[in-house]
Amino acid sequence: MRWIVLPILLVLLQLCGGTICWAQQAVRVVAAGATDGQTRLVVDVRDTAASSLPPQSLSVTADGRRQPASAGPLLSDRLTAALRSRYLLTLPVPGNPLRPAVVRVATPNGALTVDSVISAQAEAGSGALPMIIAALVLAAVALLAGADLIARKRRRAPPESPPHQEPEAPRYEPQPAATASPDQLVHRAWNVPGRCEPVIDREPLLAAIGRTLREGRPVVLTPGGGRVGVGVTTAMIEFAHRNREDYDLVWWIAAQHPQLVGEQMAQLAEAIGLAAPIDTAGQATAALLEALGKRGRWLLVFDDAESRHQLARFLPTGSGHVLVASNDPASGEQAAPLVVPPFTRHQSVQLLRARHTGLGPDEAGRVAALLEDPPPTVDIAAATLAESGMGVDAYLRLVSEHPASAVWSVAFDQLAADDPPALALLTLLAWLGPEPLPLSLLTRHPHLMPAALAESAQSRPQLAERAATLQRRALARVHAETVQVHRMTAAQLVRRTVEDRPDGVGWAARVVRLLRAIAPADPADPSGWPLWRQLLPHVLAVTDPARHLDDVPAEVAWLLDHGAGFLLARGEPRSALALATDSYDLYRHRLGPHHPDTQTSARTLTDALHALGRHAQARRLLEEARIDPATHPRRTPSGSS
Repeated sequence: MRWIVLPILLVLLQLCGGTICWAQQAVRVVAAGATDGQTRLVVDVRDTAASSLPPQSLSVTADGRRQPASAGPLLSDRLTAALRSRYLLTLPVPGNPLRPAVVRVATPNGALTVDSVISAQAEAGSGALPMIIAALVLAAVALLAGADLIARKRRRAPPESPPHQEPEAPRYEPQPAATASPDQLVHRAWNVPGRCEPVIDREPLLAAIGRTLREGRPVVLTPGGGRVGVGVTTAMIEFAHRNREDYDLVWWIAAQHPQLVGEQMAQLAEAIGLAAPIDTAGQATAALLEALGKRGRWLLVFDDAESRHQLARFLPTGSGHVLVASNDPASGEQAAPLVVPPFTRHQSVQLLRARHTGLGPDEAGRVAALLEDPPPTVDIAAATLAESGMGVDAYLRLVSEHPASAVWSVAFDQLAADDPPALALLTLLAWLGPEPLPLSLLTRHPHLMPAALAESAQSRPQLAERAATLQRRALARVHAETVQVHRMTAAQLVRRTVEDRPDGVGWAARVVRLLRAIAPADPADPSGWPLWRQLLPHVLAVTDPARHLDDVPAEVAWLLDHGAGFLLARGEPRSALALATDSYDLYRHRLGPHHPDTQTSARTLTDALHALGRHAQARRLLEEARIDPATHPRRTPSGSS
């Protein structure tokens, strides 16, 4: 069948007088992204008033080369099936052979490039019967024309197994996560942060991680002595980079917020073609776990997990490897704990001299002895000495009284003197939370930036220059167009600026307003989901109840409500429940139970309760908010958990 679909479409073009008959439908790209160097689009075909697209040509691009429309063999079996049944589709998908495929329709108004052409049934009425008959005749002709191609292919290669036939799907409904067989999962997926430079020798630890993983149990790394900042995350990053060629799939998952782990698992499922972005996180995760259980050569890294037991439902079986960083060591037969020791004095000296080549061994040893060797502190000290040109004796006098905190104060003071916009950027990032943030997001609303940063925020190159300054001074890491601040740095800077009000606005309120301006307005729209994935860790950080948020209660409630709406749309009602509850409580106490904003939040909370089977509580909530249940049908996503 895969040799037939596109020839049929081409001949139908001729029958329609040079028009693709979409039966009152149009193509809309609802999501886009890039993974492992390949572009992926989600295409939606919906009823519209304007139906026809007058094309000038139809072509298929596969593996970077343009093919004639009859080059259907380059398309995968799943694409062929999707042309018959799907209204929402993502490409590329794994198949054999594996090549990206794009269908391009050229129209007088410009080229429209989508990842699928979905042939719709012609509407009943005049002209429908001749089109159906013509299509049947053309199908028969195409079958005969393709027979010779099939015979030639069979002479050149072993027989293929029949393509999987997907059942007809209800219109407009998302399809379940795809069920590709393990031998089809040939994508190499990788999203590990960049190496932490300079790289310090920790060979015994890295060897122990590899040896323990090969024993077949998950490995849980815990900081020695319970100390923060001994280099657990850095060790996992280095292990992944050194052993990259041993795995086909290596996926980094920030696990500080358990409610966001499912979304990151879903991203991996999408990256290897197991799921489309419209599949719920539960569907995508289930498909991923099943597939990983049947294959090897994969590594999942869960960073900063509160407890390994919170990850239990995300841990695959099979012959792959699981690496977890947690302060809660696991024991027994299910996981193998490994303690990450603090830096030795030799390692601290090595880091100091690698960062600041002008330091002698004795000078580096004096600095390391005073700081007592925690890697982030040692790194900050080395970068400050290197960038400022300050002598070791002068530096030690500044930090000697309170070295644990003074190292940060000296670094911040030096940055304030040398580059005030860079300090403003660092402070903004610290208040936004210690997860990676695309720099491009900060250029969207320069008017919301403090005055010291407003000019730089209008230009991506200027903002990137400020971020590079932070990286040189070991205050932030820049990787793949994102910038990230270490948790220790963020905590120190938040504590230092908690009472500051640059331009009359506190930092806590400023970052809430910034995220409110950036966040997509409709959390149920798939086109906004990639951005919601990036923003949600920061939404959780900026809406922390421990912060002083009295200036922005409405914005906080809005972010919580829309964050919950995104999680609901992704089939994660358990994760959405806490956010929806906090949003409703904020609105109710501020505006009263019957205000329209309160009622909107109540609807989100009601959806979460219904999805969890708590129907009586949902009904009571609707009564409290004076919402007629008849006007609020349940909206439980399929596959919700």
